[in-house]
Amino acid sequence: MKKIQDYRFLVQLLCLILTAVSFSISFKFTSLLILTLTFFTGVFYCGWVCPFGFIQDSFGYIGSAFGIKKRKIPKFLHRILKFSRYLILMLLLLNWSDFIFTALQFDPRVNFLSLVSGNTVIIISILVLVFFSLVSIFFQRPFCNYLCVQGAKYGLISLFRVFTIKRDADKCVNCKKCEQVCPMHIDITNTGNLRDPNCINCFQCINSCPVEKTLSFGRVKLSRPKKIHFSKVIVLLTLALSLFLYYSSSISHASGNNGQTITAEKVDGIADVDIAIGIKDGSYEGSSKGYKGTVKVEVTVKNEIIQNIDIISHEDDAVWFNRAKNTVLGEIIKSQNTDVDTVAGATYSSVGIINAVSNAVKTGTQ
Repeated sequence: MKKIQDYRFLVQLLCLILTAVSFSISFKFTSLLILTLTFFTGVFYCGWVCPFGFIQDSFGYIGSAFGIKKRKIPKFLHRILKFSRYLILMLLLLNWSDFIFTALQFDPRVNFLSLVSGNTVIIISILVLVFFSLVSIFFQRPFCNYLCVQGAKYGLISLFRVFTIKRDADKCVNCKKCEQVCPMHIDITNTGNLRDPNCINCFQCINSCPVEKTLSFGRVKLSRPKKIHFSKVIVLLTLALSLFLYYSSSISHASGNNGQTITAEKVDGIADVDIAIGIKDGSYEGSSKGYKGTVKVEVTVKNEIIQNIDIISHEDDAVWFNRAKNTVLGEIIKSQNTDVDTVAGATYSSVGIINAVSNAVKTGTQ
């Protein structure tokens, strides 16, 4: 396991490169693979794949190279703050969309993905990205520990994993070196099998342990805990609420998927005609890949002007898709062009809508 950190660095670097091209590719299979891996083996995504996790680690390495020691947040404060990302997740699931999408401007992970995908990012978002990167020089993974919603979701999914980090209490000398290097500040020496939802499987604890095989990664049996911690109760309640709200939103989404229209009458200041030049009056259908599946639209052209854009169907989560739809469709009609910005936090849905409209207009030229 001593070379595992070198391998992890190479995997993180490779995933960072792949992220730069991922926005033009459908990653439904990849998402399913990550979810399956998380369910059985823990949150490998955060420790091995996440591009912004790699950015934080890199700035941490830079700090160490210049002799800057990592600071530790007081334990009592960490125990409180570590629930903040689950609180944000619940707000998201409760469809507090205005709050969430405003907050996404301060999400460096989303901002970084938007940058590498070639989308416009506002100045405050760039400053937040730079801020968390610089803070990572002094504190290990500050964003991951307290604010990352993606990490919270994967953490909940991994609660009952069968492969995890195991600790042999008989061999442990209680030196706490594992806790000193843990980027997620987990109380490792007081656990048996490490099923903490914050664990990112970076394996730094295993590498730092001076006693061989005290810490190892392997299969464990599910067993009833001897005592129930308050923190685990909170996380389990969040999981239950998350599943309930997700199921409820799925039913709502399935029943209200169609008939969403933006018309020229609803948009002020339509620009000079661009993409509809030469298109005969009529309605044209087009489709493209969104986040979870196909986005299908109908575009109505009259007098070489895009008059209506109707969403026929989509398979994305309603809260994200609606945010993209409400902004993107209006901008397309206003500018009479599909060269419009995507919506932060709903990039895939935005791209799906834009490409579907573009494909619909193209059918009018055939």
